[in-house]
Amino acid sequence: MSERDSRATPDGAGAAAARPPEASAVASNYSYWRETGEAWADEYERRKKHIISLHIQEVMLTDYVLQHAVTASSSLKVLDYGCGVGRHLRNLSTLPGVDVRGYDQSRSMVEQCLRWTGRDWLEAHVVVGEPTGRLPYADGEFDLVFTTEVLVHVRPEHLDTLLAEIVRITRGHVLHLETSPHTPVCSTAHEGCWRHDLPSAYARLGHHCEIVGSAYDIHAAYRVVVGAPPRFTWRPVMLALYRRMDADIEEGFGALRASLESTRAAEAALERRLTDGASRQEELERSVAKLESRNAELERALADLETGELRMLRDRAATTDLHLYEERARTSALLWERAGFLRAVSPYLRS
Repeated sequence: MSERDSRATPDGAGAAAARPPEASAVASNYSYWRETGEAWADEYERRKKHIISLHIQEVMLTDYVLQHAVTASSSLKVLDYGCGVGRHLRNLSTLPGVDVRGYDQSRSMVEQCLRWTGRDWLEAHVVVGEPTGRLPYADGEFDLVFTTEVLVHVRPEHLDTLLAEIVRITRGHVLHLETSPHTPVCSTAHEGCWRHDLPSAYARLGHHCEIVGSAYDIHAAYRVVVGAPPRFTWRPVMLALYRRMDADIEEGFGALRASLESTRAAEAALERRLTDGASRQEELERSVAKLESRNAELERALADLETGELRMLRDRAATTDLHLYEERARTSALLWERAGFLRAVSPYLRS
């Protein structure tokens, strides 16, 4: 990825002329934007909360167009090629002396412009067409044609033809805010991304492409003069301030992200400890329950034992009492027997 780090899901629409049949066969990377375009308006808004380069891009482009419009003798006609959800169209449409138009191959993306404009304006100013082939505009129709984060999604085999078409419809100059030479590109993002050598590509077409500076890290400004030369270029001091803003705020957000990740890691570790503690507590509770159950069994066994011993003692006591009774009876009988004998012999003893 890298360029359309500002777009997010495809399917553009919204203009009058050259609407392609939705079922037309296109390469998967172009089809991606047609199929997911409705999500990108919200995705841009989400990203603009923490990606300062999106704001810098809008400011520098709006300033660039305004500076050309105020010095133009007539209305400045501008084309936003790959306008998508209309992030730049919205800003440029408010500038005096600017007649801005848009072109995109994704109907679902273009339809998101209806969030900030009406159907009549959209139909009059934006065209939805094919991702490749001849553009539906006359030769030299525009004073300025620009792209932002678009060419990174153009297949290498289609690049030269597209740039030739952009040159054909331009009577002034072309401006690209596209991937800088040092920016890495994720080739698998959005079904395909490519970093192009624009100066070399334009050289093949017989045109000179200059890099006029960079206001934020991931993109550079490329410019090609076709006819009337540009009347404005950002001052180096302003580009330097933009770059510093981009770097400082990105560093700040980077530190916040690192702190957040650290906090999340600490929370995850604490959660694991709590989970482990709860698991150990459950094991202890099960052990205690087993011990209590065993204790209850022992108490029942002891109770049974005590009951048995008591019964045995009672039985023994009863047996002992019976023996004593029998012994007393024998003794008593013996005594009576002896008493009877004594009574019997006592007369004889007296004589």
